[in-house]
Amino acid sequence: DRSSIKPIEISTTIEALDWDDLGIVHVTNGSPTLTVVQLLDNVERGDQLSIQGLLYTVATEGVLNSSIVTLTRNFLGKTKQNEILYKAGHDCNTGKHIVKYTPFVRGDYLLDIKLPKIYSVIQIVTNNE
Repeated sequence: DRSSIKPIEISTTIEALDWDDLGIVHVTNGSPTLTVVQLLDNVERGDQLSIQGLLYTVATEGVLNSSIVTLTRNFLGKTKQNEILYKAGHDCNTGKHIVKYTPFVRGDYLLDIKLPKIYSVIQIVTNNE
């Protein structure tokens, strides 16, 4: 019976698949523009970006330079400075992660992985035809 065994915490690394850390931006709720603080890689028109766990597309028109990135729609998350900007893969395979750990004791392990909480805003679009 393993139900009486106390859980232990082990050091892990968690890597989101098909996500690239692009840098740091300031975001404003209701605005389609991101103010760039630091970019580690190029952002191109049509790229899928993830901010606060929500996906956005870089606009085909509008400002796109080292200081400003324009999105195809308004930012729906919380206004925040120094937000991490990720580039999502073309298939948006952002729900899969690689978790690595080193076991310190020989035997069987039951893993319970918890990722950091991401507050999301759901956008529902309806139309009447």
